[in-house]
Amino acid sequence: MGNGLTTSPAAPDFRALFEAAPGAYLVLAPDLTIVAVNESYLSATHTRRADILGRVLFEVFPDNPDDPAADGVRMLGDSLKRVLRFRRPDSMAVQKYDIPLTEDPADGFEERYWSPVNTPVLDDAGEVAWIIHRVEDVTGLVARDRLNAETERLAVEQQRVIDRLRQANVELAQSQAAHRVSEQRFRVAVEAITDIVWTTDSQGLLVGEQPGWCAFTGQTQEECQGVGWSAAVHPDDAGATIVAWSAAVAGQQDYVFEHRVRRHDGVWRVMAVRGRPVRGEGGAVREWVGVHTDITEARRSEERRKLLLDELNHRVKNSLATVQSIALQTLGSAESPDAFNRDFNERLLALSHTHNLLTRSDWVSASLADVITQELDPYRNPDRERVSLRGDEIHLGPKAAVALGMALHELAANAARHGALSNNVGFVDVFWEQRRDDLGARSLRLTWTESGGPPVAEPQRRGFGLRLIERGLAHELDAAAELSFRPAGLACVIDFPLREVAQ
Repeated sequence: MGNGLTTSPAAPDFRALFEAAPGAYLVLAPDLTIVAVNESYLSATHTRRADILGRVLFEVFPDNPDDPAADGVRMLGDSLKRVLRFRRPDSMAVQKYDIPLTEDPADGFEERYWSPVNTPVLDDAGEVAWIIHRVEDVTGLVARDRLNAETERLAVEQQRVIDRLRQANVELAQSQAAHRVSEQRFRVAVEAITDIVWTTDSQGLLVGEQPGWCAFTGQTQEECQGVGWSAAVHPDDAGATIVAWSAAVAGQQDYVFEHRVRRHDGVWRVMAVRGRPVRGEGGAVREWVGVHTDITEARRSEERRKLLLDELNHRVKNSLATVQSIALQTLGSAESPDAFNRDFNERLLALSHTHNLLTRSDWVSASLADVITQELDPYRNPDRERVSLRGDEIHLGPKAAVALGMALHELAANAARHGALSNNVGFVDVFWEQRRDDLGARSLRLTWTESGGPPVAEPQRRGFGLRLIERGLAHELDAAAELSFRPAGLACVIDFPLREVAQ
């Protein structure tokens, strides 16, 4: 665990930063051969580094043969040609570029949309030596825009239906014969559209046949008459619905509302309601015509989109705060610029590795064994076992996985530099178990024990690693961490409540 201060930071390890960058990057040679790729790009395109390095870009990512309109190869190829010709960056509009589900294009493609930027890297002679291809997956945003467009289209179509129905009702007053013709037209329109069309008298009371409402709710014609229809509205919404409807009728104004309606199978559906007065000669309201539109799925999609955006925003803020804290704490304890560069990059990679584990489960949880393994794997020797991992299968929530992953990284790095893994005979034993105290509260205990390394003495000052273990875990997980600097080897016991464990 480092100590000391630094006043001039060293140049960063750009390869490590490239690999850990959250954006998706690909590096191409002038002949469009793939020469480098980072983890974010591999994750976004479901590819493996060994399968794509050294291959031509469009051999790895051809056009979707099942999409006659596919032009991703042509559009991206034109952009890369412009970069090579003019030797300046080229930003592309959002592109539809499907990616293969597997290495074999015959297995099909996944529809994806991307926002690409291609940037040249020039050599000393001013020629293009490499092209950095950066993409952002905007498939979710395209889906959202499609949903919004469809919602607007339905709203316009709904208004058109209302207007047509109002015109049909105006024509009813012209003659009895026209009335019969118009009524027949109205019935056909109601049966043809998927929305629920209803009519009331001038006082806003449901009268006559209401086939759409009855078919959707399962009410009989007699049950829905007057204000009987409100029995099919959710009890929490019925009162507000009647108040708003009564106010619209009294004011002879258009009625716009949303509430939940029980479908005939007992399922509650969210409905957008629009009602409009139909006026006779002289401007008096003769009747009301309205439409119920089922917007349940649109609401769910919007809520899901908002949830994802909120989660992404929260995750990005947390990640930036964590990186900033790591940088400041490493700077304050580094012995030299080289030590800062080494420690900061190693800690950044450890954070990136834990994020990769969480990404596999959509940031739901990560296996404790996987978190420990990824930190100790670099020190395991196939000829002689130097690491022992023992414990039940336990999954950590994102907060616990990140905090514990960083603490384990500090323990492993310290063991490699000063402890049991700094020679050829030392041994590290990691054991974890679930426990229950006298009051029945459950907790997780992790014990790290080193042996066979150089003699251990308690350090004169607490560096970043010690502070992260002793104080950081307490802050993040309400954990108790005890470090024992025994001559035979370092021992660390970490206890934290089971509520921080994903069940």
